[in-house]
Amino acid sequence: MNQLKGRLKRYSIVGVVLITISVLDFLPRVTSLDAVWSSDETYWFFNSRDFMLSTLGADFSSTAESYHPGVTTMWLGGISLWTKYKGALAAAPVLRSQPFLSPSNLARARLTIALITACSIVTAFLLLKKLFGLRIAAFAGIFLAVDPLLLIQSRRLHTDALATAFLLLAILALLIVVEKLGRCRYLVISGVCFGWTLTQYYTLLFREIFPNRVHIV
Repeated sequence: MNQLKGRLKRYSIVGVVLITISVLDFLPRVTSLDAVWSSDETYWFFNSRDFMLSTLGADFSSTAESYHPGVTTMWLGGISLWTKYKGALAAAPVLRSQPFLSPSNLARARLTIALITACSIVTAFLLLKKLFGLRIAAFAGIFLAVDPLLLIQSRRLHTDALATAFLLLAILALLIVVEKLGRCRYLVISGVCFGWTLTQYYTLLFREIFPNRVHIV
């Protein structure tokens, strides 16, 4: 009985911490998303629209919109537009016109980035808990949730927040495997997240990973 009470107490503490991080994480990211339009977002707005129209039209050779390539950003931005403009191919003339650039469309596109980033931070907390325990994971999760730079970037239709979140999850999952705290599924999770990172910035390989590896050698 005492063991059961102790387990329920631990679960309750984890639940409270998880709810606290989730509130701090989601609320500032999903409110007032139609405010303050940055110039880069216009670029990714057009890319998302063209990516969606090319994909729905099976014109896959035209889906290469940027060298980054920012694929996940365009997926999410395109999905946000597709949910609004049903039968997007028929609506193509509307989507290619200037009224397409509206605060409401911007908010819809931003919401997808905000939600994925917020979910990534909650996932990072759970991985950190497995690595370092509840106390350190709780502090780290709160700091990630309210970090100003990550918060700002996760409220924009851009590549940076998603690349940061995916790379963080990839590293944490890999550390769990290295420390022998989890099974091979964490290696799969790490690989998938790193793959998503490369869909945002494949240049990361040449700017960060390869140069650092050469430096270490």
